[in-house]
Amino acid sequence: MTSSGKLDSSLDIMQIIYCSHAANSEDKPQFERDLRDILDHSRAYNPPHEITGALTTDGDMFAHVIEGPSVAVADLYSRIMRDKRHDRVLTLQHTMVHVRLFNLWPMAFLRVGTIRHARTLDAQSAPAELRRTSISILKAFRPILLG
Repeated sequence: MTSSGKLDSSLDIMQIIYCSHAANSEDKPQFERDLRDILDHSRAYNPPHEITGALTTDGDMFAHVIEGPSVAVADLYSRIMRDKRHDRVLTLQHTMVHVRLFNLWPMAFLRVGTIRHARTLDAQSAPAELRRTSISILKAFRPILLG
């Protein structure tokens, strides 16, 4: 963070985009509790660790963009991969970037109709499929980004 308390987006930051199946998607009340807990925890945890990002769900799948300092993002992603609320976690993009997409949001959230392509992907999927999925996720957030 800068001395003014703002995130310094000029530094190289890690960005991970992943999707996962919601473990409790069949139990809608439990799914909603899990979702609320994920959002509440993220919004409390992320600011002191300089992590920003966005989560979207269609009630069955999650798609998530997390960005911030490499060590903090790697640690968070490791914990997400062990989180019992997620299964079949699939990394769509893992890269270093110079500018955050979600600089203003410790955890933006958007509920969408369907997360396209993500349901059928596996580790052997063609890179073009992964790219299309990443683009679909980012397009879902376009209205938020343009505010």
